[in-house]
Amino acid sequence: MARGRKLASLPKRLWACAAGAALVEFTIVAPFLFVLAFGMAEFGRFMYQHQLVQTGVRDAARYLSRIADPNDVAEQTKAENLALTGQVTSGGTLRVANWTAANINFVITSIPNAIDPGTGASPYRGANPLLVIEVSTNWTFTDALGVHGFLGIGSGITVNVTHEERHISE
Repeated sequence: MARGRKLASLPKRLWACAAGAALVEFTIVAPFLFVLAFGMAEFGRFMYQHQLVQTGVRDAARYLSRIADPNDVAEQTKAENLALTGQVTSGGTLRVANWTAANINFVITSIPNAIDPGTGASPYRGANPLLVIEVSTNWTFTDALGVHGFLGIGSGITVNVTHEERHISE
């Protein structure tokens, strides 16, 4: 009889025992904590690389806005190098590993800036015509920790970055 009473009271004793409660709670919460921690790390890495791409595109647009002929292919190659590596000569270390010159586009638009006979002034300050240099790129952020795959986002996030500068004429 004593044995039957012990078996009958076993669920009550297990329910009242708090010895393994912390382990069970941690087992339930741990996956969410790990996803949150790795997700924050990946988001920080994404923001850092996005800032590097933005800086490169801005540098390329500023470079082209300050040279005599922004349509010159050799100067555009230097601007690509400047965007990718931070220097106009080739062979530098890439700012972002999977970003290539094939992803960088240059669009130079000519805007009329003739003097208005009625006012005697041009609509914009500068030469006629004004040149607007637009540098754009698309770049794919690749996940290093596998958080995208775990969350079902896919293998990478494609980001488009654009910067415009007005050509500074002498």
